[in-house]
Amino acid sequence: MSVPSDLHLHVSTNGCNSRGECPWQDGTAKNYYDANLHEIVVAPDQSLKTWAHEACHAHQQTTVIAETGLDVSPVLQPGSNTRLPDLHEWLTTREAQDYAAAVVTDGPPPWGTHGIALLEDFAEACGRFLVPRTYVSGLEMEVSFPSTPARDAFFAARDFK
Repeated sequence: MSVPSDLHLHVSTNGCNSRGECPWQDGTAKNYYDANLHEIVVAPDQSLKTWAHEACHAHQQTTVIAETGLDVSPVLQPGSNTRLPDLHEWLTTREAQDYAAAVVTDGPPPWGTHGIALLEDFAEACGRFLVPRTYVSGLEMEVSFPSTPARDAFFAARDFK
């Protein structure tokens, strides 16, 4: 799986990136990928699957660059005065079109967010493919994610690791 070579992780209790920029001004911890900094920003105590989900957004950025030659465009975030790159350009890529076919085959995602945007569906399925089981501390147990055969085949065929 291609990601920016300088991709890094920042754990934040207030939702701000490592530069102190806070896309959402409510001061609460958030999980997101900051494409300006190539930075995964996560709240404390997040699962490895959450990190993987955000890394899959980083992959989407590299796909946009590889297929279009352009980086993603900054867009003003709702409820904020901060502009973060918008990964929706990924939807125009061949990868997105191929992934959309897998979604049609599998149907609605088993993670319960029917109608979720393809961009997020990809990141969630990708994260679950990379981390098929996770430990849930509140339940003190490991859980396996439901199978999505066409989505899983999509990632396996592209050697996502």
